[in-house]
Amino acid sequence: MRDWPAGWRKLNEDSSSVKGKVQVAPLPSFTANGSSHGTFGGWMFMISKHSEHKEEAAEFIKFMISEEKRKRDGFNT
Repeated sequence: MRDWPAGWRKLNEDSSSVKGKVQVAPLPSFTANGSSHGTFGGWMFMISKHSEHKEEAAEFIKFMISEEKRKRDGFNT
């Protein structure tokens, strides 16, 4: 979640079913050629040529764009 300040408040409201169960973590990043690189949010899935886990990343992307995931998230396919 990139909009965590607003989201954090909403997720921790008394009426939230996940209140107290949500944590914050840094966005993924990597260092290549001596410089650090972050990631962008949104629907843009990519696999860095520097990744040590290309197969796992590809499996994650397949899951995230799967019909099963879209249905579970309430999106029509």
